[in-house]
Amino acid sequence: WDCVRLVPFVGWSIMAIFAIPGYAAIGWVAPVVAAVFSTLMCAFAVHAMWTTGRDLRQYLSLLPAEDGAATGPSAATRAQTCVAVTFSVVAFAWAALDFAVHSTAIAPAKASQPCGGECGHCAEDPNCASWAEGVRERHPIVDVCPTVKAGSEADTTFSCLADGAWLTCTGLVGLLWLVLLRCRCARCAHAGPKSHGGHVNAQVVGVGHE
Repeated sequence: WDCVRLVPFVGWSIMAIFAIPGYAAIGWVAPVVAAVFSTLMCAFAVHAMWTTGRDLRQYLSLLPAEDGAATGPSAATRAQTCVAVTFSVVAFAWAALDFAVHSTAIAPAKASQPCGGECGHCAEDPNCASWAEGVRERHPIVDVCPTVKAGSEADTTFSCLADGAWLTCTGLVGLLWLVLLRCRCARCAHAGPKSHGGHVNAQVVGVGHE
């Protein structure tokens, strides 16, 4: 189970790392920042899953076996919970901003986009740069998701919609991290009294034997 808990975070971080070169190649700045943000969150999450996965660490012989089970949420787990909440809130707030900018500033201007939106091969307005600049002048808020660089063959322009979708997924991964942390805390709290009770019973048996 400890190994399974690592899979979503390792998988999402790998996807983010592989996405960065493609975004950078077309000059999409905001998606690169979002991918780096996602990678950092997953790195923290993997560290949290590792430090709370006592069975995994003992199986890999990276830490000595402990005599007693955890008796409840530690200060480290509470700190990890705060970090998970922070990453999730930032991701969802960022996504909400991107969706709002796309729906209010970018989507209404799509009808006037030259070359039917095929900006990568648009002789009339290469990369729809003039169109994008016009949108930017009317709505400076679109700077949160800048368009592609000049000379790009991509048909895309502003990245708000893509950023919003990506960050929504990142926020959901953050919520999964939070859920797994809380479930682990509940499991530790449940296991603690049992372990303690077993220890007491062993002492009682020993006393009776004497």
